[in-house]
Amino acid sequence: MYIIVHGIVQGVGYRAFVKAQADKSAIRGYVKNMDDGSVEIFAIGQEGKLAEFASLLHVNEEHGPDVFYIEKHKEGENGFVDKGNMDSFSIMV
Repeated sequence: MYIIVHGIVQGVGYRAFVKAQADKSAIRGYVKNMDDGSVEIFAIGQEGKLAEFASLLHVNEEHGPDVFYIEKHKEGENGFVDKGNMDSFSIMV
């Protein structure tokens, strides 16, 4: 699953939050800041675990980043191709 999170999600600990959720859900992949202020997430895992992980990405604005919009893409959409060779979840710079 390829996800782009839009909102106030850089410089507020959102990537660490995403990694923690991925680790809890046994998700592999990465999270990284994009030049346009969004955050990119590439997630690999069992379908049920991916759905669980994706549902955790919304954050209460009182307690974390202000997520305005989340785009989710599956393999084949918008040129996204599953890079299934990752064995953990990492925060990329």
